[in-house]
Amino acid sequence: MENCFRVLVPHQRYVPLHFLATNNLGGEFPDSEMNALGHLKVGIFTNNSISASLPTNWKPKSVVHLDFSNNKFSSTVPSMLLSHSSQLTNLFLSGNTLQGTLPSEIGKASNLRILALDNNRLEGTLPAELTQLQQLEELS
Repeated sequence: MENCFRVLVPHQRYVPLHFLATNNLGGEFPDSEMNALGHLKVGIFTNNSISASLPTNWKPKSVVHLDFSNNKFSSTVPSMLLSHSSQLTNLFLSGNTLQGTLPSEIGKASNLRILALDNNRLEGTLPAELTQLQQLEELS
């Protein structure tokens, strides 16, 4: 189902919850559609076939819980996603084919409690900024 995300996400400014898990969604994850979700608090997009890259220019200022696990993302973890995630407490990116290293901007996600990165192709050392996450309880 190529680019079906565009059909399922209406152009609204106030959408506090998007639960699009296990819908066989495919195609790309467009930044413009994510930026239209200005008040998103919880985004659950797990167990689909979303490919290409994670949204690179999305600024999730009010997101608390974000689950992109078990898709087909093959990019790096976007710096922008982490730079604007001060309210984020749970970030699930496991079960994709993400590559590269974890960006130093991870230190800006100061309320992060759970960070799931397992079952990807990440490499290199963990950034020192990870030690700034005083609330972190689980890292996988």
